[in-house]
Amino acid sequence: MIRNDSTPWPLFGNAGALQKSDVLFDTNEICATKTLYSERNNMKEYELTPPKTDGSISKIEIEKPIMDMLKAVILNNDKFKINILL
Repeated sequence: MIRNDSTPWPLFGNAGALQKSDVLFDTNEICATKTLYSERNNMKEYELTPPKTDGSISKIEIEKPIMDMLKAVILNNDKFKINILL
């Protein structure tokens, strides 16, 4: 993984807030533009919010084999969601 700023990894709140729309398969990047916020540190009660600082917003370049695995996980999750709804 290559990150465009000096921090080597996204913070937990940013990584936990990633959504399917944040994964850019055409450029092999992940955009961390949100963070998980829980007033009481209760992960059952949280909301997605903008990061506290602009420096927390990042675009991370991911190697193609990892993106391929991520795509397979997303497709599998989508199939699972469809089966639950039927």
